[in-house]
Amino acid sequence: MQLRTMTVVRVLGATVAAALIAPALSGCAVLRGTLGELDAQLRRVTYEVSITGKNAGPGPLGVSNLSYLDAPTRGRDSKHVSSITTRSAQNRLDWSADALVRAGRTARIAATPVPGATAKCRILVDGGREIASSTAATGKPVVCEARLPKDLTR
Repeated sequence: MQLRTMTVVRVLGATVAAALIAPALSGCAVLRGTLGELDAQLRRVTYEVSITGKNAGPGPLGVSNLSYLDAPTRGRDSKHVSSITTRSAQNRLDWSADALVRAGRTARIAATPVPGATAKCRILVDGGREIASSTAATGKPVVCEARLPKDLTR
């Protein structure tokens, strides 16, 4: 009789342990699936800004108020990365940055060149497909903006 009680206690203990562990394991699977879906939705976006011309005032050629959208980590929405200022002593300045943007969301970059210079911008997605480009008038801000398609095969 004592042996039978111990067997029942062991079976009951194993059942309770399985009942406690199963939700945790399935929760991990759900989390892995969710993170995998988020990774699949993220697109690598390359933002480019080119400045050409001569600065109308003293100082080097450059850009100010440069801002763009980036999702700093998977599962997060895009946020502004801004107030970047960059300068060059040449008559041309090329700047680029890689960022993450979720499919179906907006990719955007804006920059203001120094007076007398002309700014161009481009947005490339997943290694080179251009989805937006723009050229502003001399000394005026340039903006490129596009909603990333959910299916980039189009």
